[in-house]
Amino acid sequence: MVSATAAAPAIAADYVMSTSGTAWLTMAVQGAWYACQLPIGGVDLIASWRF
Repeated sequence: MVSATAAAPAIAADYVMSTSGTAWLTMAVQGAWYACQLPIGGVDLIASWRF
């Protein structure tokens, strides 16, 4: 089950995307948020997905 805290960045990112269209900034914010919360394996997964 996803907590409100975990969902908040995704919701905020969707809002930023829909209002300003700065996709790269949105991805950077999401990437930084999840990198701070996931173990090293999760960080590697994000890195492989983004690049």
